[in-house]
Amino acid sequence: MGIEEDRIKSLERNHPEHIPVGVYMLPATFKRYREKLEEVMLRHPILFGEYDAGSRDFDDIRGTYAEGEHTDPARM
Repeated sequence: MGIEEDRIKSLERNHPEHIPVGVYMLPATFKRYREKLEEVMLRHPILFGEYDAGSRDFDDIRGTYAEGEHTDPARM
């Protein structure tokens, strides 16, 4: 059964093979656990999706996760 079929079956509550979920990590998690976290992600593609080892720069933290001052867009 394909991923799309599983998603549809899950929405219809029609006994999917896997429950569609996604797991995401904050950049600080990658920065701390690095290759150990990559190993976990590679062992569990159903949870983390397709991932290529070595494709992430663990120290590249951008956006609102970067150190510094940030303004809530709702308050602008």
